[in-house]
Amino acid sequence: MRFMTDSACGRLYSMIIGTLFARMALVLVALVISTSNAHSAPEVQLNDTGFLGAVGGPGGNPFPFSDCPAGQVITGFDYQAVAGGGNFVGRRIRARCKTVDTASAAAGGNILTSGDFSPWRGPNTGSFYTGSCPANHVVVGFKGKQTPWPVIANFRLDCAPLNFDASAFTLEVGSVATTTGQIGPNYSGANFSFSAPAGNVIRGFNGRSGLALDKVGFRGAEIELLEIP
Repeated sequence: MRFMTDSACGRLYSMIIGTLFARMALVLVALVISTSNAHSAPEVQLNDTGFLGAVGGPGGNPFPFSDCPAGQVITGFDYQAVAGGGNFVGRRIRARCKTVDTASAAAGGNILTSGDFSPWRGPNTGSFYTGSCPANHVVVGFKGKQTPWPVIANFRLDCAPLNFDASAFTLEVGSVATTTGQIGPNYSGANFSFSAPAGNVIRGFNGRSGLALDKVGFRGAEIELLEIP
């Protein structure tokens, strides 16, 4: 009977350990690939459902449609205005955005997580005002006071919950649940109001600006989940 030398045993042991580690590494790689492909937070897109209305006049120059980055929805607005500005109170506006994150919601977190902003539109003058919907709510209505020109003076936002069902993998905009406080200076002008249809959100805005925020118009949209688990 022949016995292995110590050096031979050492080489055999190293080969066995090396093979085991290699196989474990392959298993771990496969698990990572499987997990990453199984399901990640899906992309969403906003499908335009039409013009909701506008407030303002023909002054200034047109500015392009402004909305959130892809995968995000409007949850509030920043605004600049001049109190006592006569016909030209409103000066500049941009949308505040949040990311639709179903992975977060499925894990017990928020359906809306950190996001970005639309571009500012209008001249950079006046005092700063801001307002946002509560957590996990989206903007579905925009209403306020206008000057005789007319130009926006101040506004409030109607907010609706964004509901995610992880088991059915559905996303639904609920009914109006709350309205923000006034965004902008006090003004006793005529009322205006725009609302997205049931189940829709306010997608974005375009309009005109020069020395003031001469006109702002809004469009609605449905939210569509693009990835099916």
